[in-house]
Amino acid sequence: MKIGVLSDTHVPKRAKALPAALLEGLKGLDFIIHAGDWQSLEVYDLLSRIAPVDGVAGNVDGEEIVRRFGLKGWPTLAKHIII
Repeated sequence: MKIGVLSDTHVPKRAKALPAALLEGLKGLDFIIHAGDWQSLEVYDLLSRIAPVDGVAGNVDGEEIVRRFGLKGWPTLAKHIII
């Protein structure tokens, strides 16, 4: 199983989009973990087209992302906790 981990995407506040090289590198993954500072659920939507996504909110994320992911937690895959 291939799992990708990323964070601090800051889209669209600091970057208009995720870098093409990053998107290319994520192809073929089975699962993606985002470790916070999404800044927009657009990032989730884009990543979820590549593979299932879970993660946590970061210190700059708004209420919508905090409600969706929480400030801490363990991603789960097929009922197994990933640590």
